[in-house]
Amino acid sequence: MGKCFYCLKDKEVILDRRMKDSLPHEGVYNMEPCPECEALMAQGVILISVKPGSGSANPDRTGGWVVITAQAAERLFDDPQVLEKRVAFMEDDAWDKVGLPREGGQ
Repeated sequence: MGKCFYCLKDKEVILDRRMKDSLPHEGVYNMEPCPECEALMAQGVILISVKPGSGSANPDRTGGWVVITAQAAERLFDDPQVLEKRVAFMEDDAWDKVGLPREGGQ
């Protein structure tokens, strides 16, 4: 089962039997968003909370996940790629300073 890179929900079934031994049973196999994330990206920018210093390509997620407006993203980030890609990872300390919610309303 392939998962969405952004929300980590099930996205697609991988049926290529030639790959069955070379791929893990579940995982992210591409950067294409699921239909739900694609719709949210059209409305704003997805922010995902991560552990400080855990890397940039696929950092360790800590459970925070929100969608903000493009205008809010412009105020929060100096990087124009955030608006272009419609997603950004934000380290926990910055997440908490901004006051964004965590999973379960914490």
